[in-house]
Formats: sequence, C-alpha cells, structure tokens
Amino acid sequence: MTTADQSMSSEIPRPAAQNTRHPSANLPKELRDALAVLTPGMNYRDLGEKLGYSPGEARAIWDELRRYGKLHTSGPAGTPAARPDLHPVPRPAQEGFLERPRKGGKSYWDWLDLDAKLAIPIVVALATIGFGLLQQHLADVQHQQDHSIALDQQRAAILQTYIDNIQDLLLNHHLLNSSSRDDGAVLARARTLTALQGLDPERKGRLLQFLYEARLIGYFEPIGPLVDDFKIFPPVMDLSEADFSGADLSGAGLAGAALAFVDLRGANLSGAFLIGATFLGADLRGANLRGANLRDVDLVSADLRGAGLDPGGTRVSYLSGCQIARRSKMLG
Repeated sequence: MTTADQSMSSEIPRPAAQNTRHPSANLPKELRDALAVLTPGMNYRDLGEKLGYSPGEARAIWDELRRYGKLHTSGPAGTPAARPDLHPVPRPAQEGFLERPRKGGKSYWDWLDLDAKLAIPIVVALATIGFGLLQQHLADVQHQQDHSIALDQQRAAILQTYIDNIQDLLLNHHLLNSSSRDDGAVLARARTLTALQGLDPERKGRLLQFLYEARLIGYFEPIGPLVDDFKIFPPVMDLSEADFSGADLSGAGLAGAALAFVDLRGANLSGAFLIGATFLGADLRGANLRGANLRDVDLVSADLRGAGLDPGGTRVSYLSGCQIARRSKMLG
C-alpha cells in the first residue's frame, strides 16, 4: 500500500461508539421516579398519590412522560405503559384551556374538582335545612288546621248541648209558662250567658234565633189585616247584658224581640225584620242596620255610635214610630 493510500484510509469515518447507558438515564430524576412506579392502568392522579405530588404536579410529570414518549396506549382499554425509546415527542402547540397548570401547579380541572367536592356537603346541608324548615311549616299549618277543626267542633257541641238543655226545660219543666223570675227562667238565662262565651258570631246568631223561635224572648203576632194590627208578647227570659257582639243576624226575623241592654256591638242586622223589637239601652255600636225594618222599634238610650243606618229613600216608612230619645248616642 502506498503512502497516498494510507493517507486516504485514515480519513475514512469510523462508526461512533454506541451509548451503553440505560435509555432512562437521560431523564430528570422526577421522571425516572415516576417510571419506577408506573404500572398499567394508572392515571396521573394515581401517579401523584404514589409519589406524594399534588394533582397539578402529577399532571405536569405525566405530560413530560408523554413528551418523552414514555406513555403509550395498549389494548382496548387504552392502558398507559412505559416505552423504551428516548426520542422526545414534540409538545403540542397549546394545551386545552382547562388543562393548563395555574398558580400552585393546579389546572382549572383541579380547581373545579375541588369546588365540586366542597359544594356537595354545602348543598346537602342547605337541602337538609330547607327540608327541615318545610316540614316545620307543614307541621305548623297542620297544627293550626287541627286546632281550628277542634275549636269548631267544640263550639258546635256547646250550641247543641245548650239547645238540648233548653228543650228539656221547655218540654219537662214548662218553661213557657214561667215568668222571668221563676227558677226555670233563671236557669235558662244562666245557661244562655255561659254558652255565649264559647260561641263564634255565626252560632251566636243561631242561638238568638232559636230563643226567638221558641218564644222565650218575646215575639210578634199579626192580629188583623192591617200593618198596624199586631200584638207583641212579653219575654219569658231576661237577656240583659247577654253578649251577642258580632252576631250574624242578617235577614233574621226578630219582630217583637225583647233585646233591652243586650250587647250587640258589631252585629250584622242588615235586612232583619225588627218590627216592634225593643233595644232599650242596647249597645249597637258599629252594628249594621242597613235595610232592616225598624218600624215601631224602641231605641231609647241605645248606643248607635258607628252604626250603619239608611233612614232615607225607600226605607223611610220603616222608621215610622221608631223611638229615638235625645239620650240615644248617635254620633256615627
């Protein structure tokens, strides 16, 4: 071989020495640690729990492993596993907005996950409180309804018991033949005053109408064809100071009734037939007397302050003969 040949052979490139180091030796320590614990079926959260990293930090390591080509999917379930080559895979141009790591290494997904975990017990607590308040409200409404029903039943029982007692006095003790000072009449008055204390306005009106129909408080009876041909019969019972305040007596027939010194404050007597009735000294403050027939009614000394009257127009004849003395209080 000539000298020229030897010189050319010395310029022939020799193959470079092969790198005998393990492919993972060129990776940062945290990636090598991650590869050491990485097993099929893991995700970045499992990896973070293994290495004690936060979800954001674990996601960053996971992305680095993917960039270096250390993750691939195999099998139908897409199970992650390590790949042996060292050639890095180009990073995507931009990660998803919700997957970008934020302050503290957490992505928006991590913060949303944390918010969801915090929100669940709050929602449960609020729902529990709301359900409890609803139950309490329903219990209060039910209690009020039960109380109202019980009270109405009690009032109905009081009225029925009273009517039964008066009927007994009428049938077995000849109450209609008594005078107001006889024992039967005194007992009937006592029972009336007691029963009125437990009755509502509607049942007060029914009680008074019952006494009138039983002819115990005076009554009216026509005796001729003319309007003025009638007779007023005296009462058996004394109703003075009886509390009929607020009683519903609209359209009631109480002609000739003896209601002297009776408490009728706020009573509804609209359209009532009251010819010849006596309201001597009665308390009629705020009572509604509109449309009532007040012909020959005695209103001497009655307190009519605030009472509703319509003496004009077509009702003027219904007040003919009505006695209203100067002592009557008509300030309303």
